[in-house]
Amino acid sequence: MIVNMTQKLMGVDGKPLKDPEGKEIILRTVVTNALGTILESDKTTSGEDKCKIWQLAVKVQEDKPDIDVEDLALIKKRIGEAFGPMVVGPAYLILNGTQKSA
Repeated sequence: MIVNMTQKLMGVDGKPLKDPEGKEIILRTVVTNALGTILESDKTTSGEDKCKIWQLAVKVQEDKPDIDVEDLALIKKRIGEAFGPMVVGPAYLILNGTQKSA
């Protein structure tokens, strides 16, 4: 699936989400942070799997990478663990292909 990593995350008010500095949050930022964050589940993750996560983080630096279903599921799982509902919701909409481009 081709995913546009430059899409803005939209808030419940229909406006782009912003970080504390006022910069609009794009999907690439959320995905990269979720992949790079050390999660509770990472305590039992092998070095090999951590390397695969790093390779995926490199891949999502492209504007429109082609992400397979397995990697998409991993991205969604990590976003779900790393962020709250106000980020998870719009990120999932983009990853599911149900948010229109912003």
